[in-house]
Amino acid sequence: MESRDQFIQLDEVLLFFPALLKNFIDLIFKSLDDNTPRTYIAILLVLQKDGRQPISTIAERLSVAKPNMTPIVKDLIKKGWIKKGVHQWDRRIVNVELTETGEEYLNKTVDKLNLIIRQKLSILSEEESQELFRSINSLIILGTKIIGE
Repeated sequence: MESRDQFIQLDEVLLFFPALLKNFIDLIFKSLDDNTPRTYIAILLVLQKDGRQPISTIAERLSVAKPNMTPIVKDLIKKGWIKKGVHQWDRRIVNVELTETGEEYLNKTVDKLNLIIRQKLSILSEEESQELFRSINSLIILGTKIIGE
């Protein structure tokens, strides 16, 4: 029988991995020197990747309560990063899409984030970096399979 020390137990993963990941993400965003909330950047990333979306779809995808989306969307519109429009078939549905200004901001921010991540991961050996990326990729693939998305 394998020793408990040889394998990370599922309960440990479920308890500690989310906190570890959150701490890593917090570290990266604190290094950004930008007070833009992560949720704003996540919304912009969704819009960049998938194009125009109903606000409710974005809220669901990012696990943001729908009432919390209203002030966020208003602020993103005020910054000129997104624009609002109605759905072409159902005027009750409000869509948002990335503006050119939002695209420029997002691209600059992603470039900065990538640089910060590279700097933070530079302490790892090449082998450790490859193992990290393989592990993250596996978690994404297997997690998506388990969730059924």
